[in-house]
Amino acid sequence: MCDVLEINYPNGRMIIYLKGVFPKNKKQFHKFMKFIRSLPDYEEYLDVLKVYFQKVADENEAEFKLCGKVYFHYKQLYAETKNQVDNGKYSNGVYIEEKQLREMKDDIKIYKNIYQSYEKQGKSTKRKMENFKYFLKVVNEDVL
Repeated sequence: MCDVLEINYPNGRMIIYLKGVFPKNKKQFHKFMKFIRSLPDYEEYLDVLKVYFQKVADENEAEFKLCGKVYFHYKQLYAETKNQVDNGKYSNGVYIEEKQLREMKDDIKIYKNIYQSYEKQGKSTKRKMENFKYFLKVVNEDVL
């Protein structure tokens, strides 16, 4: 299983659930790698870590792209609706009724909250993705 690192000793074993251990900061990661390198046959454990880090980095990259798409979609809706409300008419020149104008003002708030939320989530996902790519780079260098 990719999310589990099973370390066997002569008189027992240790199971590490990688999803619970990572993400870590770089200092904690290097301590963990020092522990892994101290094990006999540590190369096989590095292979498991390499597969796990690659999988998580790819998942984070896909999530980052999705966040970007949703962010830009709602950012554009926000800008278009705000422009229409500010001008008091649709893009084709027809004036907006007062009731519709109030609804559009409420929509502007919703669009703004959504795009700001996805912007924040995208930044967080990007940091995670960069960390896991760094972890993968360190493990790949160790394997060579």
